[in-house]
Amino acid sequence: MSRKRIVGLICVTVLFLAALGVLLWWDQTQAEPEPYRTTDFAMSTFVTQELYGENAQAAAQAVSEYLFTFEAQFSPFVSGSAIDRINQNAGVRPVLLEEDAYALLKQALEMSQQLPEYFDMTIWPVSSLWDVTSENPRVPEQSEIDAALSLVDIQSVVLNDQEHSIFLPRKGQGIDPGGILKGALVDQIWEILKQQQITQGVVSVGGNLLVLGTYPNGKAITVSLQDPLSQGYIGSLPLCDQIVATTSTYERYFEINGVRYHHVLDPQTGYPVQNDLTSVTVIGQNGMQCDMLSTALFVMGYEKAAAYASEHSGEFSVILVDTSNTVWVSPSLYDNFALESQNYTLAPLS
Repeated sequence: MSRKRIVGLICVTVLFLAALGVLLWWDQTQAEPEPYRTTDFAMSTFVTQELYGENAQAAAQAVSEYLFTFEAQFSPFVSGSAIDRINQNAGVRPVLLEEDAYALLKQALEMSQQLPEYFDMTIWPVSSLWDVTSENPRVPEQSEIDAALSLVDIQSVVLNDQEHSIFLPRKGQGIDPGGILKGALVDQIWEILKQQQITQGVVSVGGNLLVLGTYPNGKAITVSLQDPLSQGYIGSLPLCDQIVATTSTYERYFEINGVRYHHVLDPQTGYPVQNDLTSVTVIGQNGMQCDMLSTALFVMGYEKAAAYASEHSGEFSVILVDTSNTVWVSPSLYDNFALESQNYTLAPLS
């Protein structure tokens, strides 16, 4: 898809996001005065900005320009990008990177090493088999999945701090930035907006939101969590200076013979995750961490995800939606979460 930049009415943005199945939205009825709004397409998703302040237009333009710099560096679908070169040279040679690109990828890879059973950035050989987000997704043969899984090994990635190089030692290996680098992009956007002295607004990068400050009238910015089973919303939550990342089986999928196959793959089995969760939202101040954890916790299933979230409650907060339609909310969020759907039950995460 060609790059597009759209500046204008919010209804256009809503249509774009609805087409992508974006699982988060925010209440714009309190937006006075009107924000400066833009929509771009980068990293295979729509990026919308609604910014307030005298410098809002210049800040939005700075972010828009950076989006395509980031895409050129890190999209596996851009020829010559850092990830494309690493993947193309798997089993051949280390790839030398610019210092900033190396630092970001090193951070992402090391974060992936923390929970490799549930999130592994080297899942590219498997995800490219399914190709869920393409025009021609398919269900691979078991033999193909087995062969691809043998190449998934985050611990095998060789990082060289002196040379700023990354090497995948086996031919056919590859890095998949999905589930972590959009969060990293949100982190970078926040830094740009800080430099531009923007303290109020909302930026959406696919299933990730950056919520800054309040509306100019002092009212809180309220984020709504979409029902993964319908077009409605489960509930809403006021947020300030936080990043939100959501993973759900209903974001991206395809159907064959009445069977739905979604994009969240289990790095242990090579198949779309099937467990007792339908949606996981992680809220914190580190976009890369929130993005990665929303996927990893989803793959874990409710029991392990709840235990992990409780153990790390000082680092981030979560909203877990299970298949029995119970919405489990971290204690730090529980009192402010407003349930809006009669189809769900609200419960505190212990």
